Amino acid sequence: MLGIALGQTKEETIAWLKEKFEKYLVSKEYTVEVIKDMKLVSIDACSFTITSVGIRTNDSGEPHYYSNTFPTDIVSIQTDNAGKKGYFYYGKDEKGMDVKKVLCVYDGVKSYRSGDWVGIQLFFGGEENIRERIEKALKHLATFCAKNKQAF
Repeated sequence: MLGIALGQTKEETIAWLKEKFEKYLVSKEYTVEVIKDMKLVSIDACSFTITSVGIRTNDSGEPHYYSNTFPTDIVSIQTDNAGKKGYFYYGKDEKGMDVKKVLCVYDGVKSYRSGDWVGIQLFFGGEENIRERIEKALKHLATFCAKNKQAF
């Protein structure tokens, strides 16, 4: 048998992504709100869900509860100008607008948003090529999603 390289299993990919999300999830910085307590609460071949709490400076500091479900079939992870943080990018539609695939539940109200409007980012520090590796792992995980598989 010739040297055939096999990719990571779905379970191995999920375990690796859980570890990296726990280590590198950060909030987007806003002038009117602080996002904190981000937690990866679920991940499977098709999506991952991150919850967080937001404290807004303009409404007496009452907490707001967020849940964001991201599809794994990202186009890329886009970075900020400094290349230190990034968000999950799903491409553009036929009108040139960012695709809104992230299911956001803010205080019980559902909407769909693009990855850069959600407030969840990844910090790229401490490991070489971590952005590229997380992007590759998400794309690999998406291949296990039944709705992404087509026979022909």
